[in-house]
Amino acid sequence: LYFNIEAPLSAEDFWALRSQMSDRLRTKLASISAEQIAAIRSDVISDLGSFSTGHSVSFPAEVLVVSGAKP
Repeated sequence: LYFNIEAPLSAEDFWALRSQMSDRLRTKLASISAEQIAAIRSDVISDLGSFSTGHSVSFPAEVLVVSGAKP
């Protein structure tokens, strides 16, 4: 499924929200240095710039839906 993630947040606020809400991201960030986190934060905010209006972000996303069954 293809869709857009849209949030009425600046790129900086989106990073703060995402890095606090995602258990997986929080866990990974907890295992690296403060300098590495700052570099990642800077890169993410910079990369979100092309998807940001200054007051909101909107970028494409994709979810794969998979099913299976035991024989």
